[in-house]
Amino acid sequence: MLANLAKKTLAQNEVPPQLIYGIRAASGKVLLLSLELTTGQIQDLSGDNPEISLEPNERLSGFTSLQDGTFILATAPTVASIVGSASPSRLLSFSSPQALPALQGLERNSTVESLLGTNDGKLLSIISLNQGTPPFRLAFIDQYTGQVSFIDELSLPPNQRFSNLSQYPDGLIYATNLAREGSIKLVKLDWQQGNLISLVQLSYDNKPWSNDLASLGCSLSNQLYGLGDLTYQGTNSLFGVDASTGVLSLVKPFEVDKITFNHQLTQPTQTIFTTQVPSFPDATDGVPYELGMKFQSAKDGQITAIRYWKAPSETGTHVGKIWSLTDGATWATVTFCNETASGWQQQTLNTPLNIQAHTTYVVTVNINSYYVATQNELTSQVIKGDLSTVADGNNGVYGSPGTFPTNSYLNCNYFCDLAFTAATVSV
Repeated sequence: MLANLAKKTLAQNEVPPQLIYGIRAASGKVLLLSLELTTGQIQDLSGDNPEISLEPNERLSGFTSLQDGTFILATAPTVASIVGSASPSRLLSFSSPQALPALQGLERNSTVESLLGTNDGKLLSIISLNQGTPPFRLAFIDQYTGQVSFIDELSLPPNQRFSNLSQYPDGLIYATNLAREGSIKLVKLDWQQGNLISLVQLSYDNKPWSNDLASLGCSLSNQLYGLGDLTYQGTNSLFGVDASTGVLSLVKPFEVDKITFNHQLTQPTQTIFTTQVPSFPDATDGVPYELGMKFQSAKDGQITAIRYWKAPSETGTHVGKIWSLTDGATWATVTFCNETASGWQQQTLNTPLNIQAHTTYVVTVNINSYYVATQNELTSQVIKGDLSTVADGNNGVYGSPGTFPTNSYLNCNYFCDLAFTAATVSV
């Protein structure tokens, strides 16, 4: 029965993700859990991470992962504690026992109700303006300053509940919508065009699904998965979600109560450079270059975006490329749009690029006059998660714009990077 149901919703030749992550509140502590799909085994990972505690009358309200693999959770005061109190929502990280910066720009009684680390490195949220109930608004949260910036281009209907943000690798953002009549619908949020598109009503076993999902996530092959309580008895089950029909197909039940799942059910996106800062932030030789580096991955997976650090004086058009080291062939090309004045820029590929483990590739971006650099930073390997630079004595490469770069100088890090998602997940 499970195999037949899976065939209706899973993409051809797709294997469901082997591991998903979740959090659970237990005796005032927040537990980080992994759930193995093939066996149903649940493992507590809290011992490997800083302890996170909930304050009295505080609840978990969101959970996601960032591009560097960091897990972030949101809390909100319970309704009882909001009354007569200005206790705000909080953001916390499992990589640090400290709370992230206090949220700025939230009015009294406003709470964070869903989080999503997007493909382009932003932190998207659904904000309740009324103690966890409608009306709701979309907002971006700056994880470094805590500033909440509401998205005015897209208004959510004031009498409906929205939750469970999720994003396809190609950038489409989905959520669930609970209307007053009790029906649960899958919706698409096109905030850039100001469009809220109602897709289909969710159903299971030929009956409308009336209990909101606990989570919504997407696999690398654009297959939606949902987690929900099928029996209304605290048993979370994993479902394949057919985005065209709304049909839920049971994949796996989990005998565990009150788990909030990461809305990115696939492996978190990884980058090589995270905290590094260029020693030469605005260098120039007066000529244009193609700048980049050689890199490898320890696992098969997909490159979803190209990144580079823009110098403050740099202007003009920039194109990112992924090259084959063996023959210099171009495997992916993307033009950067909506760049900021300086700092990290990231552009999602139109189609994710599949790469093989332990194979050397080259990522580059052209610069027109100004660039950033740190000399000798690529002399030794830089390793972050499954990604690593290549320490061959000639990394940090440059050449003429638009051509495969073969020159190297002092193993310079020119701060060209990529966003990568592994094909499989393991503890």
